[in-house]
Formats: sequence, structure tokens, C-alpha cells
Amino acid sequence: MPTGWALAAAINQGLLTGAAFLAMGSALFGLWVRSPPAAQGLIRAVGRRASVLATVSYLAALGLVGASLMDAGLFDPRTWAFGLRTTLSDSAAFGAPAMLILLFGFLRPDLIASRRRQRLMILIGVTLGVASFLVTGHAVVAAPRWISAPAYTLHILGVAFWLGALAPLARTLKVLPPAEAWRVVAQFSAVAIYAVGAIVASGLVMTALHMGSWDALVGSDYGLRLFAKVVLAALLIAMAGYNKVVLTPALAAGDAAASRRLRLSIAAEFALLILILGAAVALSLAPPPET
Repeated sequence: MPTGWALAAAINQGLLTGAAFLAMGSALFGLWVRSPPAAQGLIRAVGRRASVLATVSYLAALGLVGASLMDAGLFDPRTWAFGLRTTLSDSAAFGAPAMLILLFGFLRPDLIASRRRQRLMILIGVTLGVASFLVTGHAVVAAPRWISAPAYTLHILGVAFWLGALAPLARTLKVLPPAEAWRVVAQFSAVAIYAVGAIVASGLVMTALHMGSWDALVGSDYGLRLFAKVVLAALLIAMAGYNKVVLTPALAAGDAAASRRLRLSIAAEFALLILILGAAVALSLAPPPET
């Protein structure tokens, strides 16, 4: 059973991952998909809150990991000194500035001089945010790095974009007539097809790098946790496929019922993505068989 500090560290890691992915994904959705003003306002509001939460979580992770591993108090200087010697310090060095850059990028363009500067801030923030996940955890031990680093990058970007798209898509479906909302959904689908491909391909690569064999997949704690994550991901992809093949054409035809069903489906997708992120955090707490 995990100690209190270890449990707190795991919960914080879940908050960090979810908030950072949501901030990066909201930024990417706003960059790649043209949505109505109401959805754009929601993107900025969600992105700002997620950026702040992620920044706090990056910093809190240093103290919580020190407290959990040293079994010391959170305000003991030795706790933070220990945390600073872990790879989480490298992660925070990339992640905290990334989230602060994104926070400013989510301001209205007229408040930061130009939309071009806003896009630059978003690209820099997302790049640093992805880097924060490549310098700690299982990404560090997966070899060869020239394969694992691109695979992890594609996986992070794909999941982040999907997570960040859900709230503005739901708002779009609520405020626009079905035929107009379809144009936004179609833009999302055009990007999402690549995101799903990146998630699946990179997931297969990372599984091969970490597992090495079928026996390792079915005969280890890591393998069982990975299997649970894969099942959840398969359900999510199946739901997305149903949306694209059945509900999106109905939306294009102006079917109001399709709009309501898509909003319900988006809520279910959000719940599944939260479970997948939770499974990913649980996965990060188990050593891969190759280590």
C-alpha cells in the first residue's frame, strides 16, 4: 500500500498530466481549428486554468516525490533537495516555463500585440511542454532514444489535441445550428484522423520498446496495466469512429438529434480520456519489464 505522501505524489502526477495535456491541446485546437467566438472564449478560459494548475503541479511534484521517498515532511528542506536531484527537476525546468508561456498565449491577441506572436508563444509552449515528459519517467529508459523520443512526442501531441478539442466542440454544437457546427466538426475530423493514427502507431512502438515479448505483456504488473490502458483506448477510438461515420454525416444534413448525440458522445469521450490518463499514471508507477 502506498504511503500518504506517495499517494499524494501519484494524485499530483495525474493532475499534472491532465492539466498539461489540456493546456497544450487547447492551444493546438485553437491553432488548427477555426471555431465560433463562444468556443474561442472557452478555449482561452480552459487553457488559462489548465496552465496555472499544471505550473503548480510541476513544482509540487518536486516536494511530493522527496517526501514520499524520504518519508519526511513536505516542508523539510531535505525533501526538496532530494526532489531537485531527481529527473522531475528536469521536467519542471521545461514544464513550468512552458505552462507560463501558454498562459500568456491564451490571452486575447490584442493584449499581446499580434496573433502571430500568440501563435509563436503557443508553439514554444507546446514544444517545451512535450519536452517535460521526455526527460523523466519511462521515456528516459526506453531505448533507442532516436525511436522512443519521436514516438512519445507523437503520442503526447495526439492525446493532448484530442483532450483539448472536446470542450470547444461541445460548445460549438450547443451554440451553432447543426449545419454550421458541422463545418467546425469537419475541420476537427481532418486533423483528428492524423492524431488517432499518431496515437495508435506511437503506442505500438512504445509497447514494443518496453515489453519486448508477449510473455512480458501478459506476465507482468506493467503489462496488465498497459492492457487496461489499451482496452480503454480501443473503446475511445471505436466511439470516435462511430461519431465520424454515423453522427457527423447526420450533422451535415442538419439533424438536430445528431447534434445532441454528439454532445453526449463528447462527454463520454472526455470520461474515457480521464480514465486513460489515470491508467497512464498508474502505468508510470510500475517498472517496465526491460528495466
